[in-house]
Amino acid sequence: DYLAFKAWWADTDQPVQPDEWASAQAVQQGITVTRQVMKIQRFDGSFAYIHNSGAPIFDQQGQVVGCAVAIQDISELKRREAEINRLNHTLKALSNINQAMMHAESETDLLNKTCRIIVNDCGFAMVWIGFAEDDEKKSVRPVASAGFDQGYLEKMNITWADTELGRGPTGTAIRTGQSCRCNNMLTDPNFAPWRKAALERGYASSLVLPLMSGGRIFGALNIYSREPDGFSDTQEELLFELAGDLAYGISIIRLRSERARGEEALRFSEQRYRTLFDNMTEGFALHEIVCDDLGTPIGSRFLEINPAFERLTGLDRQKVIGKLASEVLPDIEPTWTDIYGQVALTGQPVQFENYSQNQSRYYRIYAYRPAQNQFALIFMDVSESKHFEIQLHAIAEKYAAMFNNTSDGVSIHDIKGELLEVNDAYCQMSGYSREELIHMPVSALEALESSDEVDAHIRKLLDQKGHDRFESKHRRKDGTTFDVDVTDLYIEQDGGRIAIFVRDITERKLAEQALRDARDELELRVEQRT
Repeated sequence: DYLAFKAWWADTDQPVQPDEWASAQAVQQGITVTRQVMKIQRFDGSFAYIHNSGAPIFDQQGQVVGCAVAIQDISELKRREAEINRLNHTLKALSNINQAMMHAESETDLLNKTCRIIVNDCGFAMVWIGFAEDDEKKSVRPVASAGFDQGYLEKMNITWADTELGRGPTGTAIRTGQSCRCNNMLTDPNFAPWRKAALERGYASSLVLPLMSGGRIFGALNIYSREPDGFSDTQEELLFELAGDLAYGISIIRLRSERARGEEALRFSEQRYRTLFDNMTEGFALHEIVCDDLGTPIGSRFLEINPAFERLTGLDRQKVIGKLASEVLPDIEPTWTDIYGQVALTGQPVQFENYSQNQSRYYRIYAYRPAQNQFALIFMDVSESKHFEIQLHAIAEKYAAMFNNTSDGVSIHDIKGELLEVNDAYCQMSGYSREELIHMPVSALEALESSDEVDAHIRKLLDQKGHDRFESKHRRKDGTTFDVDVTDLYIEQDGGRIAIFVRDITERKLAEQALRDARDELELRVEQRT
């Protein structure tokens, strides 16, 4: 066995000696050894985890003459255990960061605590946070870090502009608003500018998560692993949630600083708390959860509300404080008790939008746990934006109905002349299906000897950013042509779009030609009579 494999005790770097194998112990000691957990290296160089078991074989005199050996590959089990362990550590970090948000004295304090928590709880090599500057270079300024660095951040020179130094994970995440993973720093071409410094410090892969507030990306959370492919999809989802909570915490701290008008970061003193509490535009309500003898949430009691809460809900503070939520709001659904109970008991925050039937208003709500068995609600009235969103949706539906039901053919193409959308009437005119037309060059439908005329017309529209109307001929799928009246219109969208409105005038052209022929024949007859 020992000659066939290189083996170590699982999760350690201690080698397994020949006499420690289950088979050797079974022969030497005459005992059954089961489920030794080992890490072995296969002949092809890859690694696997195994359960190694051995049982002695006795002769009639009771002497050990051999052994039976069983080896079970548990690599997938170990992989799943490792993944669960990583996710548990990530959840722990998420919980600890949410707690840090509640107690952070300043933005810097929160950023540094976040970096340390991720390194300590998840075991990553290094974590740093950078803010996107609006300077000429669009630089990324490191503001906090934890883990092994040794001058690494000072030499990065990262930007979020669309340049070589901005196409790495950090610049890409800030520019696109999406998480960006570098699975292998040794081979990823976009990581080339920082590869040497990263490998010298033992970094192998990274995950960068954007930090967003109010729809604007203001920075990124960078996490470095010592292993290639150091992040699973599920772990990335949890870390993305963590980055969202961090961004929200930063936004709250900045709001506190703004409301305190330049004072030091808000502490948990009554005077400064009350200044923010009374003047914030968002509604705030503090509750304690009420549980039965088994610890199951059965309700909640109001402990405090701010003036914005009174204004947004119409409830009077004097009639609310100390009362059960079910007394104040008799129609409250049991599901809310379950949701807020989980927040108060587990510390896991929630964020969602809700429509109030009583007030006919939309609210965005954030719930978190400020203390054991308590939950706080911060909410704002988003009715105007929701109504605007509904109106936009209705306008979009009307536009789609007009687009698809008009008798004229309508198509939209980009500045390169590639068709992006067509309506049913255009498909019927051309004989092509919508799938065939999408991405087709518009010049392929023009019955012209050269596509240069089409390209010249597109350039003219783009330069003038106006419209044009003319008559032309279009080509059907079967090769036949038909006369059309064309109106082109420039649209200011995504770098420029051109809408084409096409009306089939074949019958009109035929009628005009018939009229001309009749006139010519009449003139000829008149000439013959004279």
